[in-house]
Amino acid sequence: MLEPPPTTSSPLMTPLSDSNRAAPALALTEIVTWDATTLSRQLHDRAVSCREVMSAYLDHIDAANPLVNAIVSRRERAALLAEADAADRELSAGRSRGWMHGFPQAIKDLSDARGLPTTQGSPLLVGPIAVEDSLMAARMRAAGALFIGKTNTPEFGLGSQSSNPVFGA
Repeated sequence: MLEPPPTTSSPLMTPLSDSNRAAPALALTEIVTWDATTLSRQLHDRAVSCREVMSAYLDHIDAANPLVNAIVSRRERAALLAEADAADRELSAGRSRGWMHGFPQAIKDLSDARGLPTTQGSPLLVGPIAVEDSLMAARMRAAGALFIGKTNTPEFGLGSQSSNPVFGA
């Protein structure tokens, strides 16, 4: 197991809760507690692999998402691990796409990301798959982000709670 970076002060156990119930504490691998700067440094220093990071985040999502319904469109684990392996090969060859190289990322279901649906939480927009990235997604991808899927949103982004007729709360 990796030693936590000295700048990390996040706990290894994080309780998940909502206003109605307290969920059991989830055991986190230390990787998912690192801030973005630490994660980037650890990846670029090759202290941890992109595959290890992807696997840790997918495991955490698998444990937490049934309780919080945050990720509403997720790509297949095998495809994501293959992308992480490709990102590892790039780093091994001395190539980095940017500070987010190998970062698992999920963007709000309001912006297009190539290959993923963009419903904006509305039944009116269910179906089509984005053929290109929005400007934000393109910049994140150019910096090395690996898109795992989309996060829940209020319908058309109009509201303060992520409840909508497509994916619920």
